[in-house]
Amino acid sequence: MSMTANATPEPEDRRILPKTTGPLWAIHHWLNGVTPKTRRFDKLISCLQFRLSHGRWPGRRQTLQDALLALKVGDEILSPDRVRTTDKELAKGFIEEKAGPGLAVPTIAVLRSKQEASAYALPRRCVIKPTHSSGSVIIRRDGEPVNIDRITGWFDHNYYRVWREANYRDLAPKVIVRTGRVRSRSEYRAQGVLPSGAGQSHQMLPRRPRKHDVYVFTAAWQPLHATLGTPVSPEIAPALKSWRGSSRSRRSSPPLSGWSASTSTGAARSFSSGN
Repeated sequence: MSMTANATPEPEDRRILPKTTGPLWAIHHWLNGVTPKTRRFDKLISCLQFRLSHGRWPGRRQTLQDALLALKVGDEILSPDRVRTTDKELAKGFIEEKAGPGLAVPTIAVLRSKQEASAYALPRRCVIKPTHSSGSVIIRRDGEPVNIDRITGWFDHNYYRVWREANYRDLAPKVIVRTGRVRSRSEYRAQGVLPSGAGQSHQMLPRRPRKHDVYVFTAAWQPLHATLGTPVSPEIAPALKSWRGSSRSRRSSPPLSGWSASTSTGAARSFSSGN
């Protein structure tokens, strides 16, 4: 079993490093760089991330945080459907197959190399994301200049290398360009967060410029008062009432008009209680 000699994150990977700093996080970054990329060490590093984020070791409580970590370090994270829906391009096909045509946000282009991304003429209005990473996005609203170097840099992103979320490990680096529009204050996005069964949950995210807050619900749409590193939204209840009236929503199908459907597959690192 060999160890990599490079303990320093690649330049583009630094964009997705945890914001927390200090000596313990520095030790974490070093260990993450020098330990082998195997499931055994995925679990070790993930437990250390949990300890640094929550101030305790996992497994001592039956909380949402512990359930998400169990998903992250278990075998289910590598299921074919979960890996497929982690890829932002392939997830659209999954939505079409399971929920019906026309429910995934339309794709304009998928760029598969730095050269292709550099040469591509971006539409005046579009949303640009790496398909193999998380948290990186460029929204072009009306033809404003776009940092092409940032887009080509996404091909060097390795989300697994930073966060040890194994469903990202073997994803091919690509950039997806999809249709984009400025959503109104009344629009929300719904995500499935946990696997099916008693532990399933959903989160709903108001879509507003430069603001991102969430509310998390059980599979039966009861509030959990928890959030994935963002403020709990006070604006969800009115929109949820109209959505829950749809029999389709109870089956976790894509929502009614005015909503967009999305899947979320990465295990969370820092869910925090809203109580």
